[in-house]
Amino acid sequence: MKECPENTALGNFMLEMNLNQLIITPTRITDTSESLIDVIITSASHLVNESGVMDTIKSDHLPVSRNSFQKTKTEALTLSETWLNTTITNAEIYIEGYTLYRQDRLNKRGGGVCTYIRNDIKVSKLKEISSVSENCFHQLWLKLQSKKLKSIVICISYRPPECPLSCLETNLKPSFVQALLLNKPIFILGDLNCNVMKECPENTALGNFMLEMNLNQLIITPTRITDTSESLIDVIITSASHLVNESGVMDTIKSDHLPVYAVLNMKLPKPPPRYILTRSYKDYDGERFTAHLASRSQELISIFSDSNVNSKLDNFNNVLLITLAVHAPVRITKIQNRSCPFITTDIKNQMFHRDQLHRRYKRTRDIDDWRAFKNAQRSVKSTLKAAEKQHVQTEVNLHKDNSRSLWKVINRCIPSKDKRILTYHKNTLEGWPTISTSSFNLYEKELPKQLKC
Repeated sequence: MKECPENTALGNFMLEMNLNQLIITPTRITDTSESLIDVIITSASHLVNESGVMDTIKSDHLPVSRNSFQKTKTEALTLSETWLNTTITNAEIYIEGYTLYRQDRLNKRGGGVCTYIRNDIKVSKLKEISSVSENCFHQLWLKLQSKKLKSIVICISYRPPECPLSCLETNLKPSFVQALLLNKPIFILGDLNCNVMKECPENTALGNFMLEMNLNQLIITPTRITDTSESLIDVIITSASHLVNESGVMDTIKSDHLPVYAVLNMKLPKPPPRYILTRSYKDYDGERFTAHLASRSQELISIFSDSNVNSKLDNFNNVLLITLAVHAPVRITKIQNRSCPFITTDIKNQMFHRDQLHRRYKRTRDIDDWRAFKNAQRSVKSTLKAAEKQHVQTEVNLHKDNSRSLWKVINRCIPSKDKRILTYHKNTLEGWPTISTSSFNLYEKELPKQLKC
């Protein structure tokens, strides 16, 4: 997104190796800038030539790749049709700071897919659905998670021209259904040799597969242009198009295969709101409640003619709770997080400086950095305590003439403690307290005496 040496280095690297860009991690936003820092790159280039000799990544090209990756913080590099086999070791195509995952086509020349994943990214290879089938359909399934962001599932796929279209139904579909069980966004990318811009059997087969699996294809403009034709065979298929902010084809003259990309909005999962049931005593009037309950005295007295104690208890609870619901109705209340209005911008800056010192110590392990961090930590704690104390004093002085608001201020300052659970607090009717049998038996003995009075 910015003209800088890092962007130039990555651009030269992609042009030289005929790579496409697919951005899958969120935009990092600070107080002063926005930047795209995590990238997935796809390619349809060979790592070796038809003779089996290292071609695209040569010994003199590999240091350039390493430098580009280190500067741009690229998260993953995926390659299709690598032509790798057992004669090519991982050490020959090693990139520092990355782990290689590969799916070679054995017993036949050509094909193959692979990906480089940065070491700090959590990766799980889905081995049970990653394979090269007998009809030469390639699929490498990985689950990725960057930091604390949402996990996603990617499939690097390749369908050679001689591979039958039935592979979408017999190979890709079962793997996709199994990946759905992970309940993660899924992205299928690669060269399927299906021209989606042309009415042909390949386009029809891919369209039927996407329609059945409820998938969307992001790329809509040609990805391969020659002097006689245009075609769209490099695709990005997803089950979560709502995560895509932008997608398209990048213009380049390096190769007839144009790079394709998609920018995704990957946010931290937002916790669902919490709700509780409470009784509202805002308009409660004790005298009116008592009068209303007295008007239903016949229903209360009728329980003495019932020989079943459980039925007696149910009738009593129904009368009591229904009457109470009129004067103190049940309401659903959303629990709000406790606010901290006393945390000012200066305090936030101190906390940010403390975190910076802690990250510095984790890198250097220097005792001076540790002491600086501990001093900053103690300073933040003391500043927070003083700010909270001053805020509480201000609130007390502001609401000293309003007892209700004053008690709210006091209750926020008092640590919550576990309350003793009484026997009649067990929720057995619509989530609200009912009276235990023992308490009801005692009430049953005393009620006739009170009625006579």
